[in-house]
Amino acid sequence: VGLLLFFIIINIYCVLSFPMDLKELMILLWGKIYITSFFAFFLWLRALDNGFMLLLSVFLTIWASDTGAYLCGITLGRNKLMPAVSPKKSVEGALGGLLFAAIIMLMMAPYLTLHRFTAVFVGLGLSILGQCGDLAESALKRWGNSKDSGIFLPGHGGVLDRLDSLLFAVPVAYYLFLFLIPGRGL
Repeated sequence: VGLLLFFIIINIYCVLSFPMDLKELMILLWGKIYITSFFAFFLWLRALDNGFMLLLSVFLTIWASDTGAYLCGITLGRNKLMPAVSPKKSVEGALGGLLFAAIIMLMMAPYLTLHRFTAVFVGLGLSILGQCGDLAESALKRWGNSKDSGIFLPGHGGVLDRLDSLLFAVPVAYYLFLFLIPGRGL
């Protein structure tokens, strides 16, 4: 848990201090922790009781957050969120992502045996983490002058661009579900 929190806090610091060049630190952290370790949480979350629904809820919440951010950003976006890191993202889009994520997690609450109030906060937290993951990867790609780094998925920034939000959210979701769902505990 400590390593996970350390990694997320360092990434948030790097995004907030952009364009200060911290790419060496980021490459070290991302190569050693992010890519190699965070994928394991997908398997650990799936291995829990009701793991399929838990993992599905995280996927749906992050996808809803991304969709809400995109739709609200396109239609309502006026105020740039972090133009140096990601010029197309807006504050309105980020808030739309929060709203969509909260709604999806609220709808998933009965399937996860979560109290609805708790589910809303989990949805908000996962959305914030997902958006931080997206911004952290954008900063890393800007430092490397490779904003559109992939050709495997045309129109996207690469395969990792499709997973950046999930790789920040799934590890935290694993621990949240361990603590919040009745009868799980550590």
